[in-house]
Amino acid sequence: MVLVGIPLTLLEFGTQRLHYGTFPALSAHDIALNVCLAGAIYSQDRLPADAPLSQRLVPEVGLLGSTALLAQDAATLPFILPLWLLHYHYKDIKPSIAFLKPLVVALFWIVSCFYLPVFERHDWAALLDTHTPLALGASMATFSFVADIPDREEDEDNGIHTPAVLCGDRAEAVAAVAFAVATWVHVHSENYASSDLIYDAICTAVFFRSIARERLLETLVAFAAASGATAALPTPPADVDSDVERAVSLLKSTNDVHARTIEFLVGVLHDLPQFPQPMRHAIVEACTFAMQSGDAIGAALLGVVEDVLRSLI
Repeated sequence: MVLVGIPLTLLEFGTQRLHYGTFPALSAHDIALNVCLAGAIYSQDRLPADAPLSQRLVPEVGLLGSTALLAQDAATLPFILPLWLLHYHYKDIKPSIAFLKPLVVALFWIVSCFYLPVFERHDWAALLDTHTPLALGASMATFSFVADIPDREEDEDNGIHTPAVLCGDRAEAVAAVAFAVATWVHVHSENYASSDLIYDAICTAVFFRSIARERLLETLVAFAAASGATAALPTPPADVDSDVERAVSLLKSTNDVHARTIEFLVGVLHDLPQFPQPMRHAIVEACTFAMQSGDAIGAALLGVVEDVLRSLI
């Protein structure tokens, strides 16, 4: 419950900053509501059928806590009914709406991170902002899609037709294009600032670390092509030259990635003193994680190029 409540709170913080252009003040009420919502929906969805009573209490406590917190404001009362329906029925209907899963998951995050805080503040003018929830939803839908890729064979055997199953062997390439589009939407937000690069860096690291090595080349090429990091990539014939040309294009595309990384780090170094003191440690840790992930991605990329080189022997 807490493990999901923390990223939920961090995403709410980032989403509200992206909308207002300033760092919002999160109250104890906001954090408690996020933790309770995570327990009421996520913990309930993950609860095994034979779970002991101690585990079953967590989702129920989350449900009651969320209800009590939402009931404190007339503006958030309408969210209570959907919350109870999701708590008791989402697990049952999930297989039948599997083909819509990324969109459903994205909607959950949008409501929790954008619309709930807006209703709590009674800031009805914020409802006119469609770009911020779109930026968040695009990212969450992409990561929901990516999370289903490793399970696509099992899901297909069980008759669960998620988008990852429907895309088949092209799932990684489709995910790369979706991630590139989500990043583009986020970067082109009206209040996008250098501090938002932290979110993009972490998302990029998590995304590529989620891709199996044997599909990394295809995924990186698709991402580079979709994001405009390289010129239009050629479509060579399906022989040895195809891998060679793609490897060459992939290596060239890293020039843009390196330039963006340097820009990101320079921005963090300049802007870090402006952050509240409690957040500086988290930002530094996030940057460190992003740099370590970048090293891992670079090593995987060089491994792919090495495989191509050895195939030419």
